[in-house]
Amino acid sequence: MLARTFKTATELGLLECEYEALHEVLLRLEDGSIPLSNVNMSVFHCGTTHCLAGWAHVIDGNAFPETRGTRALEKLGHRLPIELSCVFSEALASGAQARYLLRHYLQTGEYDVDWRSR
Repeated sequence: MLARTFKTATELGLLECEYEALHEVLLRLEDGSIPLSNVNMSVFHCGTTHCLAGWAHVIDGNAFPETRGTRALEKLGHRLPIELSCVFSEALASGAQARYLLRHYLQTGEYDVDWRSR
């Protein structure tokens, strides 16, 4: 089995705490600690554990602090790389698809525009 490689926080344009929290979210999604049914990307749930940024914030309260207020995605969108903003705002993604999008982003730094066909 090939080892997974991930971009660094610097390469992804993220704060170290956000990078580490997103890695932890991915690990928990993969090992079932966060059930895929507990990921809901249809609405950006400010400060809750439904979206990927919300889960990261629960893991580390310093990660994506904008999730605590109103218009969270709008506020995050002004400082995050566009690729991660696209991942966070993918309203049609199921839990499994959100996991895929997050893994793809952490590995490549890109948003997979063809994720629906995977």
